[in-house]
Amino acid sequence: MRAQIEAAIEGKPVRLAKIETRFAAQNSAELEDETLPELAQLQPDAIFNRLYRSKYAADAPPELMAALAELMLNAGADEK
Repeated sequence: MRAQIEAAIEGKPVRLAKIETRFAAQNSAELEDETLPELAQLQPDAIFNRLYRSKYAADAPPELMAALAELMLNAGADEK
């Protein structure tokens, strides 16, 4: 994205000082309202997706969920 911004301002009498990414705030209390027994019933990928959604106001991308699944699979193999 930086390259696109720099291309857009090229030749103009401005200087790029900072690029900051912000996401719309979602109800971050979504998981805070859950009790420990309710959270214990959720799978790790569901918890991860809910936290991602609360921060970025969108579901986690499939490639990120796949990386999480691979990480969990490898962690399970290490315990054996």
